[in-house]
Amino acid sequence: MLGRFGVPTATALQIYNDVLDKRSQIAMEILLKELRQGNFECVDQNDAVSIIARYQRNAMEGVAKNNLRLIACVINGMSEKKSLKAPTFLKYANILADLTDDEIIVLGIMAKLNWGTFIGDRGDTECRKLGINNMQSIQQALLRTGLLTMQIEITISDERENKALSIRGDELTSEQVYLLTTLFSEIEGYIENFDMKEDEAVA
Repeated sequence: MLGRFGVPTATALQIYNDVLDKRSQIAMEILLKELRQGNFECVDQNDAVSIIARYQRNAMEGVAKNNLRLIACVINGMSEKKSLKAPTFLKYANILADLTDDEIIVLGIMAKLNWGTFIGDRGDTECRKLGINNMQSIQQALLRTGLLTMQIEITISDERENKALSIRGDELTSEQVYLLTTLFSEIEGYIENFDMKEDEAVA
């Protein structure tokens, strides 16, 4: 295909191989750094092969460094808690590999402030400090991951009891409430002291 763009076949193959070699090297450095204290004695060998293959595939596909670090942290955390199994890990890896940097930051802020909910202006200040001005749209995007869920809270403006009364539309207000899910809590339990770094994708 690159040949159709005027890139000689031999050159294209060399570029391709160089890119893969670089990605593999970077991914291995990240993985080894995170696995310093892991306990892998109880990990099934077949599970280990599946886990490393999935991690390496992420690297080959150009997943960003922060995402690879998150995935490596999960491998380490699961191993320390003797719960490193391929099916569970693969479920987590699929989610983490797909996160954007902004999504990782928003999730980190929510976890840091220990909020089950993230409403209105309560997190805007923290987000703005990190250059994020579209917190709610990011939260909406995170609904696809299963790490957040959303509810609509409806309140009656004049605080009357909602009995068999006829309530006008202008007396009601609604607000979107974003909640961290149990799936997020599962993953968070395997990640300790993760800090975002301004890393580019594994190019």
